[in-house]
Formats: sequence, C-alpha cells, structure tokens
Amino acid sequence: MDISLFDFELPKELIAQFPREKRDSSRMMVVERERGEIIHESFKNFPSFLRKDDLLVLNNTRVIPAKFFVMDGNGRKIEVLILRELGNGIWETLCKPSKKMKKGMKFKFIEISGEGEVLDEGEWGRRYLKFSMEKEDFYKYLRSFGYAPLPPYIKRDREKDYLRERDLEFYQTIWAKINGSIAAPTAGMHFTKEILDEISAKGVEIVEITLH
Repeated sequence: MDISLFDFELPKELIAQFPREKRDSSRMMVVERERGEIIHESFKNFPSFLRKDDLLVLNNTRVIPAKFFVMDGNGRKIEVLILRELGNGIWETLCKPSKKMKKGMKFKFIEISGEGEVLDEGEWGRRYLKFSMEKEDFYKYLRSFGYAPLPPYIKRDREKDYLRERDLEFYQTIWAKINGSIAAPTAGMHFTKEILDEISAKGVEIVEITLH
C-alpha cells in the first residue's frame, strides 16, 4: 500500500493550540454512508445522531501528568514521557532528544533532589530508566511537577505553571476516574454533562470501561 495516499495538507492556522472554553462548541464532521454525504455540524448536536437503544461506551481512564524534564550530565534538558512500569523501579519511557540518553548515562531531576540512570536503549526513542526514588515518591513528584502529555502538534510553551494546571484539568474527559492514561483523550473531550443527559434521555444506554 502506498501510504502517501493518506497524506493531506493541514494549514497550521487551523490547528488549535488552546482548547475552547465551551467543550461542545467544537466542529464535528458526520459521514452519512447511506446517502454518501458529508455534513459539517457542531458537536453540541451530537445527540441528534443517536437513536433509542444505541449503546455509547465511555473510557473512564484518567490522564496522568506523565511528562517531565531531567538534566543530563552536560546540563542539557531532556524531555521524558513515561509509558509503563516494568517492575523493580524500572520504567519504559520515551525521551526527547533520545540520542542524548545513552545507556549507562546518569541524569538528575530538576525540581527536586534525585537522580536516575539509563539502563538500556530501545527502538523509536524508547529508554529504560531507573530512578533513585521509590514508586510512591515518584508519583508524588509527577503530581507536583509533571505535565499533561499533549499531542505533538500543539506547539506552545507548556512549562508555565498556569498552563500546566490548566492542561491537566482540561485534557480529561468529564467522566475520567481511574489514573493510568498517558495520552490526552481527544475523542471524548467535547462531551459535557448536558450532552450526556440529553443522550441518556433519548434512551441510549451508556456504559463505562477502563482502557489505559
């Protein structure tokens, strides 16, 4: 398959760098397969496309502040995104720039006293890190200094405290409950309580699952 067939041009000015204050004011594209039509709508009208006895499945995972910064031995700032814990204090991560994080290299946390080591290197920028702090202390660190893992097409300074707090609040679904996700839930961000109430009133069944 020629993957270039999926290429398309998206002007930079059309990529929102900040969320809308009203979640449901975003635009929505609806594909009417039976008629072969494409409809441009507002997301607040999403309930009108559902019918009684439809099923709406919500992922109740909650985004954690999984991105943070460390300093390598040469004073260079490295971005770290945790992917999962492997046990024994070892974490699979994505680092940027990954070329600076070589196996055996030591690094330090910026905001607190603590350090870590690169145990191994993987593909696609993956690095396997071990931190000097215990798991509970590491999660406390993330809650205090970590950032929401926003999509790479959002190009802005995320290291300002007021943006950090704002992003951690907004880039969640309103039904988020269980910590564990490392990606902003862009598909569910536009729902509001009013929209869910309207959907439920139409006789649509709403269930929750947890997928990290």
